[in-house]
Amino acid sequence: REIVWYLNNFPNTKICISDTCASLTFYDYEHIISQILFLYSTDIENLSLHLHVNHNNIDNVNEILLFSRRMKIRSIDVSILNTGGCNITLTEDKIFSNLHYKDIYKLFTRG
Repeated sequence: REIVWYLNNFPNTKICISDTCASLTFYDYEHIISQILFLYSTDIENLSLHLHVNHNNIDNVNEILLFSRRMKIRSIDVSILNTGGCNITLTEDKIFSNLHYKDIYKLFTRG
Protein backbone atom coordinates (compact mmCIF):
# COMPACT_ATOMS: atom_id res chain seq x y z
CA ARG A 1 0.00 0.00 0.00
CA GLU A 2 2.80 2.42 0.79
CA ILE A 3 4.33 1.93 -2.64
CA VAL A 4 1.02 2.61 -4.35
CA TRP A 5 0.49 5.70 -2.18
CA TYR A 6 3.94 6.93 -3.17
CA LEU A 7 3.22 6.29 -6.83
CA ASN A 8 -0.04 8.24 -6.69
CA ASN A 9 1.55 11.17 -4.88
CA PHE A 10 4.70 11.36 -7.00
CA PRO A 11 3.38 10.92 -10.56
CA ASN A 12 6.77 10.58 -12.29
CA THR A 13 7.51 7.43 -10.33
CA LYS A 14 7.26 4.03 -12.01
CA ILE A 15 6.54 0.66 -10.43
CA CYS A 16 8.09 -2.40 -12.03
CA ILE A 17 6.36 -5.62 -11.11
CA SER A 18 9.24 -8.09 -11.07
CA ASP A 19 9.21 -11.86 -10.93
CA THR A 20 12.91 -12.68 -10.72
CA CYS A 21 12.25 -16.20 -9.43
CA ALA A 22 9.90 -17.23 -12.28
CA SER A 23 7.21 -18.15 -9.77
CA LEU A 24 4.50 -15.51 -10.31
CA THR A 25 1.18 -17.09 -11.24
CA PHE A 26 -1.29 -15.47 -13.59
CA TYR A 27 -3.93 -15.37 -10.85
CA ASP A 28 -1.60 -13.59 -8.42
CA TYR A 29 -0.55 -11.16 -11.14
CA GLU A 30 -4.16 -10.44 -12.08
CA HIS A 31 -4.95 -9.76 -8.43
CA ILE A 32 -1.95 -7.44 -8.00
CA ILE A 33 -2.82 -5.45 -11.13
CA SER A 34 -6.48 -5.21 -10.15
CA GLN A 35 -5.55 -3.90 -6.72
CA ILE A 36 -3.08 -1.36 -8.09
CA LEU A 37 -5.31 -0.10 -10.89
CA PHE A 38 -8.79 -0.25 -9.47
CA LEU A 39 -8.45 -0.04 -5.70
CA TYR A 40 -5.70 2.61 -5.72
CA SER A 41 -6.57 4.27 -9.05
CA THR A 42 -3.00 4.13 -10.29
CA ASP A 43 -2.21 5.32 -13.80
CA ILE A 44 -1.42 2.35 -16.05
CA GLU A 45 1.45 4.30 -17.63
CA ASN A 46 3.32 4.05 -14.32
CA LEU A 47 3.51 0.25 -14.40
CA SER A 48 6.09 -1.97 -16.03
CA LEU A 49 6.80 -5.69 -16.01
CA HIS A 50 9.95 -7.76 -15.55
CA LEU A 51 9.67 -11.55 -15.86
CA HIS A 52 11.99 -14.53 -15.80
CA VAL A 53 11.16 -17.61 -17.82
CA ASN A 54 11.79 -21.32 -17.58
CA HIS A 55 10.31 -24.29 -19.40
CA ASN A 56 7.81 -24.85 -16.56
CA ASN A 57 6.26 -21.39 -16.53
CA ILE A 58 6.18 -20.30 -20.19
CA ASP A 59 2.40 -20.80 -20.52
CA ASN A 60 1.88 -18.81 -17.34
CA VAL A 61 4.17 -16.04 -18.64
CA ASN A 62 2.19 -15.98 -21.88
CA GLU A 63 -1.06 -15.49 -19.92
CA ILE A 64 0.54 -12.68 -17.92
CA LEU A 65 1.78 -10.98 -21.10
CA LEU A 66 -1.57 -11.26 -22.88
CA PHE A 67 -3.38 -9.89 -19.85
CA SER A 68 -0.84 -7.05 -19.61
CA ARG A 69 -1.46 -6.24 -23.24
CA ARG A 70 -5.23 -6.16 -22.68
CA MET A 71 -4.70 -3.88 -19.68
CA LYS A 72 -2.44 -1.65 -21.83
CA ILE A 73 0.71 -2.18 -19.79
CA ARG A 74 3.22 -1.28 -22.46
CA SER A 75 6.51 -1.24 -20.59
CA ILE A 76 8.02 -4.73 -20.49
CA ASP A 77 11.63 -5.37 -19.62
CA VAL A 78 13.16 -7.90 -22.02
CA SER A 79 16.60 -9.29 -22.72
CA ILE A 80 18.40 -9.60 -26.03
CA LEU A 81 20.41 -12.48 -24.58
CA ASN A 82 19.21 -15.50 -22.64
CA THR A 83 20.85 -14.25 -19.47
CA GLY A 84 19.95 -12.86 -16.12
CA GLY A 85 18.48 -14.23 -12.99
CA CYS A 86 18.34 -13.39 -9.34
CA ASN A 87 21.40 -14.96 -7.74
CA ILE A 88 20.54 -13.36 -4.41
CA THR A 89 17.29 -15.26 -3.80
CA LEU A 90 18.00 -18.47 -5.70
CA THR A 91 20.73 -21.05 -5.94
CA GLU A 92 22.58 -21.22 -9.24
CA ASP A 93 20.71 -24.34 -10.44
CA LYS A 94 17.37 -22.50 -10.07
CA ILE A 95 18.26 -19.23 -11.78
CA PHE A 96 16.13 -18.55 -14.85
CA SER A 97 16.87 -16.11 -17.63
CA ASN A 98 15.08 -12.84 -18.24
CA LEU A 99 12.19 -12.77 -20.64
CA HIS A 100 13.71 -12.76 -24.12
CA TYR A 101 12.44 -10.44 -26.84
CA LYS A 102 11.87 -13.48 -29.08
CA ASP A 103 9.36 -14.88 -26.55
CA ILE A 104 7.29 -11.70 -26.77
CA TYR A 105 7.61 -11.58 -30.55
CA LYS A 106 6.38 -15.19 -30.88
CA LEU A 107 3.46 -14.57 -28.54
CA PHE A 108 2.27 -11.33 -30.14
CA THR A 109 2.64 -12.52 -33.74
CA ARG A 110 0.81 -15.80 -33.26
CA GLY A 111 -1.95 -16.44 -35.80
